[in-house]
Amino acid sequence: MKILAVDTTAKAASVCLAEEDKIIGSFFIDTALTHSRTLMPMLEALLDNTETKADELSAIAVNAGPGSFTGVRIGVAAVKGLAFAHNVPCVSVSTLESMAYNCIGGDCIVCAVMDARCSQVYNALFHVKGASVERLCDDRALALSDLKEELLRIDGNIVLVGDGASLSYAYLKDVVPNITLAPMNSRIQTASSTALAAFGSLSRGETLTPAELMPVYLRLPQAQRELNKRLSAPPSAVIDHRVYTNIRREIHMIALGCDHGGFNLISAIKKHFDEQGIAYKDFGTYSEDSVDYPVYACKVANAVVGGECELGILCCGTGIGISMAANKIKGVRAAVVSNDFGAEMTRRHNHANILCMGGRVTSVEDALRYTDIFLNTPEEGGRHDKRVAMLTELDNGRTSFD
Repeated sequence: MKILAVDTTAKAASVCLAEEDKIIGSFFIDTALTHSRTLMPMLEALLDNTETKADELSAIAVNAGPGSFTGVRIGVAAVKGLAFAHNVPCVSVSTLESMAYNCIGGDCIVCAVMDARCSQVYNALFHVKGASVERLCDDRALALSDLKEELLRIDGNIVLVGDGASLSYAYLKDVVPNITLAPMNSRIQTASSTALAAFGSLSRGETLTPAELMPVYLRLPQAQRELNKRLSAPPSAVIDHRVYTNIRREIHMIALGCDHGGFNLISAIKKHFDEQGIAYKDFGTYSEDSVDYPVYACKVANAVVGGECELGILCCGTGIGISMAANKIKGVRAAVVSNDFGAEMTRRHNHANILCMGGRVTSVEDALRYTDIFLNTPEEGGRHDKRVAMLTELDNGRTSFD
């Protein structure tokens, strides 16, 4: 069995290609560069330098959470797209469990910790003995003070691992005498440990289709919590897009476009518009045959900035490529949306005129909800007008505001 593994759950990013008895190749980077910039070049270089084709893989594994909300989404989206394109199954791995595999060969209690901010850590405990990893509790988000009380009841050596290990050690070292900090080479989550955890899942037949693979959050993203608060909803409530139906704005024509990766979403949106009596112009593509997304991005972008349509919706596999292409057209403000809060704020604050989504990372249900929110949200003026005017200046050739 051969597994390709990915981790982008914190500041560091890594990829690994492994067989059950060896690491074939791996890349690790921990810099200020964004994962959206570094991940795909690492994956491409790894496959090229090991002369491996994606369709030869037994599975593609990813640390699906917990972790940085943006980081988790980038890793999961990349794996979904790659697995979908090559018809390869996916393995979802807990970030915290993958860290326990950093310590195999020892005999200790592994305390995996990630900085969850808001005075909390993401945490799970594992007993590692030799090659055996035994989970002692579920993944959870809890205060360091609560973790301290639990660790005080544990005998034996406790080893802290994870990107929150140094922070936690500084808090715990003077009160938990049997705690140690893992060495730097085994402290941070890596894709090689993700691969080790994934082999067990793969041998048990615990795989997912690309459509089934989803990020795993232990709490709602900050954007979602803020939106829930604004709507006076309880923290665990699911936002109902029907709250927007009474503020339907008068929009006379919407431009629609997609490539093969977004065809399913655009088809569902057209049906939704037909049922709602919303006028649209479909610029293609009109099937799932492979095409180049910049062609359709330009058609929709020119229709919007030329006044033929008031707003646009573009879909590709992730929404990213087609948004990049659309934003090359002067006057376009295209935004990739992956949650309700973003769908509202990109209209209200950023005055986005094109909504972008990914057919391989967004469900039809979510896409229709984001669409309704986007179309029903008015633009706010005031300080936002000033900032949007600055975007226009950049469109016109300005390169800085020093």
